[in-house]
Amino acid sequence: MVLAYLALKQERLDDAERALAAAHRLDPDDPTSVLRLGQVSWSRRDYDGALRYLNEARRLDPYDAGLHANLGLLYVFKRDRVRALEALREAERLDPEGHDVNALQMACQAYRVLGDLPKAIEGYDRFLVQARKEGLYAEGIERFEQTVDRLRRSMTPTFVEASMPKVYTDQRLQQALRGALTEEQVVCSGFIL
Repeated sequence: MVLAYLALKQERLDDAERALAAAHRLDPDDPTSVLRLGQVSWSRRDYDGALRYLNEARRLDPYDAGLHANLGLLYVFKRDRVRALEALREAERLDPEGHDVNALQMACQAYRVLGDLPKAIEGYDRFLVQARKEGLYAEGIERFEQTVDRLRRSMTPTFVEASMPKVYTDQRLQQALRGALTEEQVVCSGFIL
């Protein structure tokens, strides 16, 4: 596992995969090596392979919130919203207090991609608190803070000054369309002028 970790840090995926496969052979009941094999497949954009490994890791440790959150994010990449939300809900059920920093990180990213900004912001806030508490991700904290600030700003309503739209009678609308559309556009649009 140490050799695999070092290879992953150096982005030597083939070496990491060999070391992880050896670790899994030596300890087939340890879900960590299987999870990491899934992450190697994920890095290669082999989402089906990653899904097989993550499901195997989940079989070995069905109570790991981080595994379920990883599955949730992977399902987002596979464009399977229903399964993504199921896996994310299971991660939250298994870690309701939000102590698993890995689960929090995966979940907030998944919710952001799914477009559930309130859940993403809540997840980022919980992740940042837990990461600071554990002294983790020191180099990445600022990046996560910037992301959550950007999400917050996008949720803030912004008023725009605009003039009222014109009100058209049927006859005035027909005249405006005749002036704005070519004969071909009228035929393609199905408008009857």
